[in-house]
Amino acid sequence: MAALALVALVFATSGAPGPALADSREFAGRVEEVSGEGVVVRNRSGDERRFVRTKQTQVVGKRSSWKDLRGGDSVIVTWSLDDDPVECRRIDVLSTAAGR
Repeated sequence: MAALALVALVFATSGAPGPALADSREFAGRVEEVSGEGVVVRNRSGDERRFVRTKQTQVVGKRSSWKDLRGGDSVIVTWSLDDDPVECRRIDVLSTAAGR
């Protein structure tokens, strides 16, 4: 019984994602289109995804705000399987479009 409690304690403090983050996904690609309502990202395979902007959407990395996002920026978008429509939870800007 003590071993089970120890395993539970280690898991709880290990930084492993909890139930709220278990359905989190990432989509990497280049920004094709950006507006006040959302962003369209195309990955290397040519797949395109549209993500809706929310008040909680975070922009981090090479750009720090939604208004600074530009077409051609290389990004990773974090979203959730539970979202309908698909909400942009976070955008990590890896590199910016040349000259913008």
